[in-house]
Amino acid sequence: MKRTFILAVISIIVAVFLCFMQFIVFAFTVKTARTESASKSIAASFSFVRGHKQGKNIAVTWGMNGNSGISYFIVECTYEDPSDPYSVWRTVGMVPCSPQTPIFKIIDSPVLPGTLNYRIIAVLNNNNTVTSEIYTTYIQ
Repeated sequence: MKRTFILAVISIIVAVFLCFMQFIVFAFTVKTARTESASKSIAASFSFVRGHKQGKNIAVTWGMNGNSGISYFIVECTYEDPSDPYSVWRTVGMVPCSPQTPIFKIIDSPVLPGTLNYRIIAVLNNNNTVTSEIYTTYIQ
């Protein structure tokens, strides 16, 4: 009787262990599949960043090589050195991303003369960001 009880307990422990191992293998397989599908998506990148003066305003336009996976854009400008990590960047505005829109545009109304540097930050669905090149213009 005691021997059958011990065998029954060992059988239950082995069954629980096998179920646990099966769960771990399944979880690893699902995680690997998600990682592979995410890495196969096309990385967002800027195809161009341009600007031009419109009277006293500056119009900044940009395009992406692919809009999939982008939530929105943040447009920033600074009068300081754009390569200095301590430069203060002012947020000009935020533009939502639409998969059907090939070109995006924002109009800024600077009030001070000087050299203005603009950059666009694309915020992806996974909260990663991609930053554009710098567009520089001079305001008199």
